[in-house]
Amino acid sequence: MSQWTHVNGSIRIDAIRGLVPFKLQLGNRELWATPKETIYDFDVPRGSEGSLDYHLWMNSSESSIAACTLNIFGDLRDFGANDTPAIFDYLNRVTKGQMVRQGFVEIDVEGEEPCILQYINDEESGKGNWFYMDCKEL
Repeated sequence: MSQWTHVNGSIRIDAIRGLVPFKLQLGNRELWATPKETIYDFDVPRGSEGSLDYHLWMNSSESSIAACTLNIFGDLRDFGANDTPAIFDYLNRVTKGQMVRQGFVEIDVEGEEPCILQYINDEESGKGNWFYMDCKEL
C-alpha cells in the first residue's frame, strides 16, 4: 500500500517592483506527465509519481506592493512523515530574501495528524521564518 502526502498552501509576496529586482527561485518540478526520457535536476519535493506543483499569480498592477501569490499543491506518493522536512526546506528556499506578507501550507500525511506551517514575520528585525503550528481543536 502506498503512503500519500497531500500538500496545499499559499504565500503572498510583496515587492517594490521597478526599484528592487524581483525574482523567485521556484525550482524544477517533475509532473506526472513529464516524459521519462527528460532529465532535470529536480529540486522540488517529490514522491514516486511526481513533485509538488505550483502556480504563480503575478499582480498586473506594477504600482501595488502585493506583487504575487504563490500557490503550492500536490499529492506525493510514497512520501511519508519522515520526508516532510524536505517541504519545510523548500519553503525556506523559495521565501529566502523575499518580503513575505503571509504564508501557510497544510501537509496531510495519510494516517497522521495534519501539520500546518505558517510564515511569521518578526516586526523588530523585519525578517520572518516558517513555523509549525499547533493544530488544536477550536
